[in-house]
Amino acid sequence: MRQVAVPIARQLLASPKASIAELWIRPFEDDSAAHDDDLQAQLERDFVTAFEEAQSELTEQFGRPARVGDDYDESLPLSGVFRLAIWSTGDQNLWLAAAHEDRECPFVLLLGTAS
Repeated sequence: MRQVAVPIARQLLASPKASIAELWIRPFEDDSAAHDDDLQAQLERDFVTAFEEAQSELTEQFGRPARVGDDYDESLPLSGVFRLAIWSTGDQNLWLAAAHEDRECPFVLLLGTAS
């Protein structure tokens, strides 16, 4: 089940340490599901939609992101990123990322902070 982004972002930003929270994770139950091309494509579309909704919600609260992209960013502790947005919020950066590292790995929508 997807989580609402802004309350989680506030919790993460309240911590002085870099943190990560899952907004949505979609694992595969078995190998046949992981290798279903139609399912993979549908999940990517679903996660792009969820990313855009969360980005919009966070933008209303924190303003426009300082950076957006659709590929890996060295400042994120994450591989397989296909959507990202980063907000500068004082001493910390708040980031949102949708990622899928490999077929057998889950699709994830993560929110995190970094110094």
